[in-house]
Amino acid sequence: MVIWTRVTPATAVLDVEGSWEISEYEDFHEVAARGAFSTSPSNDYTVKIDVQGLQPARYYYYRFHALDATSPTGRTKTAPAGDTDSLKFAVVSCSNWEFGYFNAYDCIADREVDVVLHLGDFIYEYGTGQYGDSTIGRTVLPPFEIISLRDYRTRYSQYRLDEGLRNLSARHPMISIWDDHEIANNSYSEGAQNHQDDEGPYSDRREAAKKAYYEWLPIREGGKHYRSFNYGSLAEVIMLDERLEGRTRPPESTSDTSYASPDRHMLGEEQLSWFETRLIDSTAQWKVIGNQVIFSEVDQSRVYPKSPRNLDSWDGYPAERKRIVAYIRDKRIDDIIFVTGDTHASWAFEVAPDPMHSYDAMTGVRLPLPLSLAPPVCRRRTGMNMKPQIR
Repeated sequence: MVIWTRVTPATAVLDVEGSWEISEYEDFHEVAARGAFSTSPSNDYTVKIDVQGLQPARYYYYRFHALDATSPTGRTKTAPAGDTDSLKFAVVSCSNWEFGYFNAYDCIADREVDVVLHLGDFIYEYGTGQYGDSTIGRTVLPPFEIISLRDYRTRYSQYRLDEGLRNLSARHPMISIWDDHEIANNSYSEGAQNHQDDEGPYSDRREAAKKAYYEWLPIREGGKHYRSFNYGSLAEVIMLDERLEGRTRPPESTSDTSYASPDRHMLGEEQLSWFETRLIDSTAQWKVIGNQVIFSEVDQSRVYPKSPRNLDSWDGYPAERKRIVAYIRDKRIDDIIFVTGDTHASWAFEVAPDPMHSYDAMTGVRLPLPLSLAPPVCRRRTGMNMKPQIR
């Protein structure tokens, strides 16, 4: 279990020493574990502790002490082990500071869930007025598009001022994955739509964004960003990195000669092989896939006549998607749910090998995947071509 905080010195100092403690009791009359920490400007005074030896399926309270002050108390919950009959998780994504307060986070904080899955776009990189609404005076810092490490750190720091985000972070554990806006719009391994040559090397920006992300979120470092978590016998949560690990540049259109090429990757060979192994080796009943962009086919021609497919989603990588669906079908892997961010609308899909042919929407015949979901619950546009797999 990773617990997180940030120390804010009143004046610039080189290093800050402090301590932490964690307990099953909110008054800390018995302490399960404690220790010391040191933080400095090198990690923006953030603190992360990977606490070992906690009991499964338990609530724990934690707090930090530094600079003669004590942090607010946080609460977390460990994953269950063995037989498990229920799991409640919240799915969130796409929090844009200028579009308004993060009230949905507050709603989740008030509910009892086992874990929050954040599927990306924890922040947005745009400057004031570039993608948002300043009507309520909620403008971003810095006021320009963020590019440097200092820029990204400032933006994360501002986001942590939102009361809803603070309440959510103090109430529930979070498993997170980045999407594109933690770096730049429509990012991939070696570039991004919203990165220009006059902004410096993309690799510098990407690494700055990654460093700030790891500093400001309670996530383990040192391994691959894609990873999995077991919730007893009931579920395995598999988080995919669909941006920086192996994604190749998206096609410009479906008429590109390389559009359907097997050399076009969303995950990359190494991650794809790992994903297939996790699916076939999992002993959990349900496999919950943390997925940043819509996995299912979507015909959006009625809304965007010039862009019938969102090529930044899995519709831009049909060969790799086809391989995944075929693998699930051929290996007869059951009970898979893809949960999705990115889309700013609510969807439910049934995923078939070929949803336009040989597929019965009433019976689900030839249906290898149960569901693909995308939050939040809202409707922004109507008029999509309602294909049989779209619910």
